[in-house]
Amino acid sequence: MRLVLENPSTDGEFRICNQFVEVFSVRELAERVIAAARNLDIAATMQHLPNPRRETENHYYNPAHATLTDLGLEPHLLTEDTIAEMLDVVRRYRDRIDTRHILPDVRW
Repeated sequence: MRLVLENPSTDGEFRICNQFVEVFSVRELAERVIAAARNLDIAATMQHLPNPRRETENHYYNPAHATLTDLGLEPHLLTEDTIAEMLDVVRRYRDRIDTRHILPDVRW
């Protein structure tokens, strides 16, 4: 938000500031998590579930997300180290996880 406030758009300019710096599919995310888990000796697997949304599995999604980096944002990417840190937190508090709320039960 600071970058946008410090660099306001010009009169008449329409500027979209999507608040993300990376785009990947759910499958790609799962593959990243599995790789990071493997390095922590965590047995992780991918489970294929029916898509709860009414869209194709290979839906083309290529959103523009360069505005903030063009304004000077230094992105923190979802690296294997970042995922490993998250997995450490999940492992530390795993007794608090209610698995009944993880899988989707809504169809769109």
